[in-house]
Amino acid sequence: MVKQDIQLPDPLKLIKLTKNLEFDLKKIGNYLKLFEN
Repeated sequence: MVKQDIQLPDPLKLIKLTKNLEFDLKKIGNYLKLFEN
């Protein structure tokens, strides 16, 4: 079980990570826009 977890990360965890990353990038983008104006 443990070896499988190491070899194959949980797809749901990966999806969650990418969604969080996208959200963070959007937040950072909006934050930078505040300084541009």
